[in-house]
Amino acid sequence: MYFNGYMTYFNVEHCGLYKIKGDKCLGLDLSETFDKIMDWVQDRPLSTTIPWDPNTTRDNKPKVYCKHVYKDPKTGHFLIVLWKSDHHSSGTMWGVDENEASGSDKIVKTSTKHRGKNVIWGRPCYYWIIPEYKAVVSIKFDHSLCDAELFKDFVKHAITNRVKHDGKYKLSENGYARIAHNSTKYNEVKCLYRFSMVTKSLATDNVSLQKLVNSITHVITRDTIVVNGKNDRADFVNKFNSLFPATTLGKKIKEKRIEVIAESRPSMKEVKELIEKHAKDNRKPCEWNNIGFSTDKGTVWIDKYRLRDEIVILADEEQYFPADVLYSHIYENINRYIQPLKKEQAKMKKKLADIKEANK
Repeated sequence: MYFNGYMTYFNVEHCGLYKIKGDKCLGLDLSETFDKIMDWVQDRPLSTTIPWDPNTTRDNKPKVYCKHVYKDPKTGHFLIVLWKSDHHSSGTMWGVDENEASGSDKIVKTSTKHRGKNVIWGRPCYYWIIPEYKAVVSIKFDHSLCDAELFKDFVKHAITNRVKHDGKYKLSENGYARIAHNSTKYNEVKCLYRFSMVTKSLATDNVSLQKLVNSITHVITRDTIVVNGKNDRADFVNKFNSLFPATTLGKKIKEKRIEVIAESRPSMKEVKELIEKHAKDNRKPCEWNNIGFSTDKGTVWIDKYRLRDEIVILADEEQYFPADVLYSHIYENINRYIQPLKKEQAKMKKKLADIKEANK
């Protein structure tokens, strides 16, 4: 049987230690970050790889663990498999023995006898990290999940809460760090670890994206307003609420869906910024909040214009892919998968060279 994995590309905007008001990475870049995470989870029981205390978090953050990390010795790329706790998945439930070491390829199914074992039920989340292009690619199969926000949270909390640092970095409990470089220029500089990424849109020379930009007549914004008991809103909002009653969520909390359609002809740059800021790799069909465009052929939504690709794997049955196994399948067609990243990097280098030449 053939199993399709849908790949969504992300730009890593920040990864590492930065001065509080600075934009230059002073340490813990993409490679070093995942080297340290890989060292931390090595041979740990799965239950101890959650990077925050689930008993003290107040934002109902899902539990997520590190199932496996693989680093390819030839390319320096990483493939990390997170395990997102999920008790409500449809279909066959998957689980992992909480005492199983990170890196194990063992999976428990509801039909499997697991008597006497404490099982963490959930689904794998696959992410390919490509340091030389400052990119991350999520890979979604039918049996897996994708959650870019949870992935970012995992990385940030793993580095600030769990990973052991040598004398080069001294991290405090609130996530701030004093870093001691060999150079006295950066000695004992107060920094904060940052990790952020945005969805990568199609290239500006993509025919589909060019056609979209040329045909946009309106920008559509869908949002949800949460209204509490205190009424300090503008008059037009109150009149709107009186005409269209809100959905009651609780004793003093109400929710209202709104849609704003604004006449607009955004530029290519503006459209790409909207896609990169608002597109999602895991948007549910029932989810209201979204950004779209009205064109002469109808309405399209921004998720359609993410940079995407597909991987097809031949297997006897639907199964969990260990990190090294999945990466070996990626490597078979790696030139194809990194081609858009390579092309974008070459264009950026040429642009910078042209600017430098013009300023001579």
